[in-house]
Amino acid sequence: MGNWDAFIKDKSDWFTPTNVPNFAGRSSYRFMPDDHPPIPRIQESERNGFSLENILTRIYGTANPEFQNPPQDFDVTGNIVLPKLFGWLEDDISHVEGVRELSQLLNIELSGCSLLQLIHIGFNLYDYHYTPAVSRPRLGWNRSMFQSLTQQLVRQDICYYAAYVAIRPDHAWRLIAFPYYTKSAYPGEDTKFIHIDLALATGRGANAVQGSLSFTDEDGETCSVVLPGIHKHLARWWEIISTSPESQVLGNTVAVYPWIWDERCRQEFKTDFERSICMTGDVRLTLPCVPHGSVGPATTLRRTVMPWFGAVQDDHERLETAEAGVWSSISDAHRDLRLCTKDSVREHM
Repeated sequence: MGNWDAFIKDKSDWFTPTNVPNFAGRSSYRFMPDDHPPIPRIQESERNGFSLENILTRIYGTANPEFQNPPQDFDVTGNIVLPKLFGWLEDDISHVEGVRELSQLLNIELSGCSLLQLIHIGFNLYDYHYTPAVSRPRLGWNRSMFQSLTQQLVRQDICYYAAYVAIRPDHAWRLIAFPYYTKSAYPGEDTKFIHIDLALATGRGANAVQGSLSFTDEDGETCSVVLPGIHKHLARWWEIISTSPESQVLGNTVAVYPWIWDERCRQEFKTDFERSICMTGDVRLTLPCVPHGSVGPATTLRRTVMPWFGAVQDDHERLETAEAGVWSSISDAHRDLRLCTKDSVREHM
């Protein structure tokens, strides 16, 4: 008690997937535990004026800038799209010092140039040099793009950070981005998947908001899908799932199979999967308890990055989930512009 991370490290053989009979019975990961380690939070956020509406007013000038779903609905749905939070990436920067030299270096016409245009050049370079393993097809991902200039830029954006802190249920403010790869899906690629992060959804890191920033215009055939509102009914949903003879599912990330979400669930919970369409510069933020995924195959080019901010605990080392590693290994990866490997995580634990 009181030192969960040290305990599971000492008893690691207790928690391997082969020892877990089914995900509905993971007694180690119950629903929204009350014994989370302390994390720096903005106390009494509403009284101090720190709310999602106030943050959006400061960013946009209004708390409701043509939202698909208003911010006041976020607590109900667990998903929100912030329109054009990165709209400034499309601004003309051709007058900025150095752009002409860059145009000559790349032998590309950059008149009327924007950062977005340069970002797509960067994606093209990474895609050209990426060769996926034969046993692991692309599926719309570029698994070699971790520390690009684009990703470094996004991770440092103060408006994105403020919105992230405001949307987190615990308003934790000491965050670090986990170096994660990008989506760069081309028309025809198989991109369809729907899953739920079981470790997060059942308590561990339940405040770790997930999301993405889009660099292309999406449509109903090439976009994210979410299951809004199910985070309000997790215990009952797991109860239904656990009675199924097919509930032998292992691992932390669980695909949402038809038997996990069927007509019975749709009728009982009065919700169903819906598309969360983002335009260029839009940001999607989703609670980890909300199943999410992507439709497919892709019908148009889709490019996104996922900053993956996680909270750092009071010892300035452990993160909100032990599986994500520790601050020192992740900060080393950012400093050295490299991957945060499992070995580097272990050596710091």
